[in-house]
Amino acid sequence: QIIYYPNTNTFFIIILFLIATIFACNLKYNAIYRSNLLTIPFVILSILILFLGNIGDFTFANAFPLFGNGINETFFSGMSNLFAFQGLLYIFFLPPKLKDVTELKKITILSISFSALYLIISVAVILFLFDADVSNILLMPLYSAVRYIEFGSFFQRLDSIFILTWIISFVSYLSITLQTCCSIFKKITTISSLKLSTLLISFLILV
Repeated sequence: QIIYYPNTNTFFIIILFLIATIFACNLKYNAIYRSNLLTIPFVILSILILFLGNIGDFTFANAFPLFGNGINETFFSGMSNLFAFQGLLYIFFLPPKLKDVTELKKITILSISFSALYLIISVAVILFLFDADVSNILLMPLYSAVRYIEFGSFFQRLDSIFILTWIISFVSYLSITLQTCCSIFKKITTISSLKLSTLLISFLILV
């Protein structure tokens, strides 16, 4: 909304995301997982390009002091942010969906590794490109970092490509979340209709 649709009500933008998510959830059972498998490489590639494209403007001294406001603030106080651990929840809902439960360990290691790689590179871009005061002021530091990238006079203003990639990745994430919620909802209620449960939970997300 801020970047492309400043005059559009957020409500309508959210509805568009939910329509795409509902459509994805009503496809065949493995469609969401396969689409996420295709999306992940592009998301990882986008953040790698973001890192390499800005490396010439990095100020590595911004990383010091290494532990910021102290070890206690960085590691212990930061653990109270439960949102940071929400990705781990999905792992607990995977076993019933796997053909071979013994693959869970490998899937867990790979998913955590990719997530850690993405987070480390994202934080590194913000940390090395902006100082602490500027990054707190910027509404979307990663988007601001994209606008710094220029590959000659031909490849400029790559922000639209990155926004498209991030929108697709967000729809993928929302689809996984909605399907997981529907699966839980069906187990604790007598509603077996997938379409009805997706509509109900989408309405809750909307409101």
